[in-house]
Amino acid sequence: LESLGVERLIALVLTHPQRDHIGGAADVLEALEVGTVLDPRIPAESEDHDAAVAAAREQDVPVLAVRAGQRLRVGALRLEVLWPDGPGLPGDDPNNHAVVLFASYGRIDALLTADAEGNVTVPIRPPPAEILKVAHHGSADTALPALLDLVDPQIAVVSVGASNDYGHP
Repeated sequence: LESLGVERLIALVLTHPQRDHIGGAADVLEALEVGTVLDPRIPAESEDHDAAVAAAREQDVPVLAVRAGQRLRVGALRLEVLWPDGPGLPGDDPNNHAVVLFASYGRIDALLTADAEGNVTVPIRPPPAEILKVAHHGSADTALPALLDLVDPQIAVVSVGASNDYGHP
């Protein structure tokens, strides 16, 4: 973000409490001005989540619970929270309660799935979008074909990292 000249974020989304999704959140909160933190408040042990919430409190950044049905607007950008409908229970797989966002900017729509695979995203019946951020770094997902039929994206993006310890591509 620094190399791109970004100094301020309207919002920071803690999609779910796993290191590969929120591991740098505390550093971002300490380095940039952040307007608000959106958190699904999943009841799971996570040092990274605890550090991010502590950094937000230190910076007086509000931490808001995010739930399906919420809508946010920042200029021409519109965000709709499609999932989660609740935080889940202790011991649940955090991926099943990860934040799923539908983002619209002008005539371009994107479905941002975090690690919520087809067992979560297909039943919520997301609308068509030009861009799909494929869930869980492209891990095997038997429901992905059904999601692709629903969303019908022109572009599918898979987030990966060299030498990651999760075994993803």
